[in-house]
Amino acid sequence: MIWIVIGLILFIVILLFVILIKSKVQIYLECIYDDEERCAFMRASLFGIHIVERTIPLKQEDGGNWEKNILVNWKRMKKELDSRKKIMKKIKIRELTWKTEFGTGDAATAGIAAGGLWSMKGMIISQAYRFFSFKGKPDLQVFPDFHQSFFDSRMYCIGTITVGQAILAYMQIPSTKNK
Repeated sequence: MIWIVIGLILFIVILLFVILIKSKVQIYLECIYDDEERCAFMRASLFGIHIVERTIPLKQEDGGNWEKNILVNWKRMKKELDSRKKIMKKIKIRELTWKTEFGTGDAATAGIAAGGLWSMKGMIISQAYRFFSFKGKPDLQVFPDFHQSFFDSRMYCIGTITVGQAILAYMQIPSTKNK
């Protein structure tokens, strides 16, 4: 009789373990870059419970040179992403929306900048296709304003990964503590 109870308990533990490993973690990413806020916010949820929340400030360097600031922040985010390539390949992107509104104060330069932004977004999304599996088409929008000078960009992304894939990918990341 004791062996039946032990076998039943072992079966239930293994079943719960398999259910957990096959469960999907939903990852929500929001990046905001405007006059008031410059940050990236990431949240991971399992069974609707938030298990990780992290805010990464996108620093504004002194001097207000936005081209330099974008380059500095891009290098910082690229370094973060490079260390997590194996995990990124396992993530399935379900939704991606990236909306940019900007103005230069001059119609001619705003039009040229709009073309440049479309080109930049296209290159970034093509690189994202190399690392992620997309379930739908990304929603990219560029809205130039020909009368004001400002910049506002917001990106929302929802992806999923199974717990088992995340554990395996995390175990394959080389340790950076000793470097």
